[in-house]
Amino acid sequence: MDLLGAEQALEFAQLLRGSDSHHRQTLEELLEWTAVDNDFLLIALVALAPELERTASRLSWGRPSDDTVSEVLTQATVALRWTHELAEGERIEFVLAHAQSKARSEQRRMARHNVPTVAIPSGYDEEEPEVAYFGASVELLALAVERHILTSDESLIIQRTRGANTSMLLIARETGDSYETVKKRRNRAERKLRRHLFAKDSVR
Repeated sequence: MDLLGAEQALEFAQLLRGSDSHHRQTLEELLEWTAVDNDFLLIALVALAPELERTASRLSWGRPSDDTVSEVLTQATVALRWTHELAEGERIEFVLAHAQSKARSEQRRMARHNVPTVAIPSGYDEEEPEVAYFGASVELLALAVERHILTSDESLIIQRTRGANTSMLLIARETGDSYETVKKRRNRAERKLRRHLFAKDSVR
């Protein structure tokens, strides 16, 4: 393998970042050996670092998080364990495509299961409820359900969080929803109830 005149591994890796055909061919040759030697694997990762960084940037609209960069590097490392099975000329593109595809899949998976982790201030859910001023009693809520103003689930979330001192955080844990989702659900229910209470045919 042509070492491009380098005397140290880091220097060699940095030279491999060149975009001309000779540098790319040398990198392709190196990728045949990354599965059998960790030193070759590390050299390859350093050589591919600028392209992997661009991949992470594309996945994050120009503002990659540490998690995204880490995921791209992890997936590139996995791909480098298989490049010896590919024909020369396919290896670099395989690593980059694998890193992008798998990192994007992980982003989507995490987004589906993401729960906000910001700290919720003490007493955040204990402020005076607006609907309390309109007498949102259990009886009124039951009548609202009967008249199809609220669903039974909407009535229950108001009862639990406004009357039974159950926090929305607890409901979020019970349902598997995020705190913000539960909060929005209750806000929608209370808006529906307020509109009804202000209407001409309000429930008395």
